[in-house]
Amino acid sequence: MEISVYKHWEIPSLQLYKKSEDAFEAKQELESLSTTFDGVFLTSSLDYPRDERNLETISNIAPTNEGFLLFAPPLKSPNKNHVVLCNYLKTSSDELRDYKQQGIRTTISLDDRDASSDEPFEVANRIATLMDESGGGDFIFVSSPDGDDDDTLRLCEELSYLDVPGPIMKSRLMLDCPAETTSEDLVDEVMSLGVNKFVVYKETQVQDCIQEVTLEQGKQMVK
Repeated sequence: MEISVYKHWEIPSLQLYKKSEDAFEAKQELESLSTTFDGVFLTSSLDYPRDERNLETISNIAPTNEGFLLFAPPLKSPNKNHVVLCNYLKTSSDELRDYKQQGIRTTISLDDRDASSDEPFEVANRIATLMDESGGGDFIFVSSPDGDDDDTLRLCEELSYLDVPGPIMKSRLMLDCPAETTSEDLVDEVMSLGVNKFVVYKETQVQDCIQEVTLEQGKQMVK
């Protein structure tokens, strides 16, 4: 099994235009990241008109080589590697179905889940319903609430059990790995389940954690 690693990347809070110097520097940084990572999560909020314009610019200048995905909110003119981020509580099955019919890949994101009120099996059932009704959900982004490893592992297990059309669930799961709270034990156990996608915040996490666990389990990195 090959392990894919993605990186959270904050869009520069600048006035980006396709031919500006700032955009050129951003393009160089993305091209550099594409040699190490299998894609980036764009983690900038869309509070102002410039934020949406910057996001569109990033989509236009991002590498389009196979195997480098761009996870971002909906875009007006996405590149071929764009994967739409859809919050599981705010996105309807109709919206996911529309993306599917347009040939646009989607990620169902669990990043603001309240672990105190949402039991893992309840969340998994909700995800199963969304996917069954829409055909969407190419990826499932699993975030660890408050650094609770046990809760995160239980959720990954519940999601892995789901039987949905298309690729098996464990191949769609992506574990969010905050640098300050993600333990090597959690990565080890989740990878043992068959999950092969991890999202990091710092480049040092690749060698210090993901790569080390990958080698221990006799697996290999895509990059």
